Amino acid sequence: KPSTTKSEFLNALNKFGICDDMYSLLNEYPINPLETWFVEERIVHAPGPWPTFEIQRPQDDYNLLAWQLGQEVPTSDLESLRDDHHLKGLVDVESLMKNTINWDANTDSNFKDTWWKKCEKISEGPWGFKLRLFYRIFYGEGFIICPGQTYTREKDERPYAGIIWSGDGQVNDLSFNMDDNNKREFLVTPNSSVQFTNTSNELDLMIFTVFPMSI
Repeated sequence: KPSTTKSEFLNALNKFGICDDMYSLLNEYPINPLETWFVEERIVHAPGPWPTFEIQRPQDDYNLLAWQLGQEVPTSDLESLRDDHHLKGLVDVESLMKNTINWDANTDSNFKDTWWKKCEKISEGPWGFKLRLFYRIFYGEGFIICPGQTYTREKDERPYAGIIWSGDGQVNDLSFNMDDNNKREFLVTPNSSVQFTNTSNELDLMIFTVFPMSI
């Protein structure tokens, strides 16, 4: 929160695994479908209660600044968890704060205006609609396909990966099902067009895809 002081923050760091003071210092934002956030490195954040589709850089280092909300760590486990997940080689919480926190960005009063976006529609038709999922260095597309409809994603020079987020359907001639972990993910090679078909007569098919990030 913009009103958070460094003293309050350090005090909360010292209570890792003991209480949830750190969570009380965070902004709280309502969660709505088909919205997207870009979380830059050195930004303190915690997930909300909804399942989210998150992509990351190939090397995703982390320091946990608080333990799981509402879960107290047994005293016998506290030191090892602090070493392995909290400090991770840093000598103390002052060093943790100095090396992992962008203070100005975290306390920015315009934080949401900077990092939040509503997913914009790229195209739509009787088949459903296509969304842009990510911005800045990441790019991804979401496809919401109506029951019994088919959409063709034209060739792209980039490869991309996809996941069946909800529903059942086909990617070209391959059947996919969100409840079968062996039939949920796929990879599209460069310069390949793909047909997405919703085989349900009742439910939308939702597919999310991720492209190589921009550097």
